[in-house]
Amino acid sequence: MGVGPPAYQVTKAALNALTRTLAGELRHAHILVNAVCPGWVATDMGGASAPRSVEEGAAGVVWTATLPQNGPTGGFFRDGKPPYQGDTHVPEEETTEGSRAMLLGG
Repeated sequence: MGVGPPAYQVTKAALNALTRTLAGELRHAHILVNAVCPGWVATDMGGASAPRSVEEGAAGVVWTATLPQNGPTGGFFRDGKPPYQGDTHVPEEETTEGSRAMLLGG
């Protein structure tokens, strides 16, 4: 069915639902809300055998935190793109002035 025990899978589904809900609620305030997966990173938690460096894991988080105001919202990203096909909302505004971002960890 999925990766990890059922309780882990449920928390990830809840995170995705929260991301979509907050994105809808905050769209008119020009706040982008996205979830980000840094991947399996070689940290104390990830361990030495993890294939990604801290810099590689952080790059996608930085990309998401610095999206322009017309960037996607309500999405789940890894390395600047959705790891799975799914839709995200892209606001119509073209300016980056006054945009804010909210990140939810994956």
